[in-house]
Amino acid sequence: MNTLTKDQIRQLTPEQQEAIGTLEVHRIKKRQQLLQHARGYGGKQLVPVATLSILFVLGVGLMYYFQAPRWTWAALFVIFWWTLIQWQVNSINRRLNSLIELLESDKKTEDDDAA
Repeated sequence: MNTLTKDQIRQLTPEQQEAIGTLEVHRIKKRQQLLQHARGYGGKQLVPVATLSILFVLGVGLMYYFQAPRWTWAALFVIFWWTLIQWQVNSINRRLNSLIELLESDKKTEDDDAA
């Protein structure tokens, strides 16, 4: 895709200029979102951990109240940590995917500029 110069854009009709502006704004917003995801600010990070922690404390309280057997305590603990680890792995994968997408868009831009 060839980049247009300012003079070429001035020669376009107002509708075409608006369309180009809209596309550029969309591209910049997408890039900002990817940068936020890559830096780890892309999603609500605290809500899943807080919810899971509240459920864990509730589960511990119920098991203590009903005097649950020892193996259920261990099972709850394993499920809690397994869920936290899976959440962290998914978060890292999302960040890596954002980085890869950013690198691919930068490479495409460099290839277009070289052509």
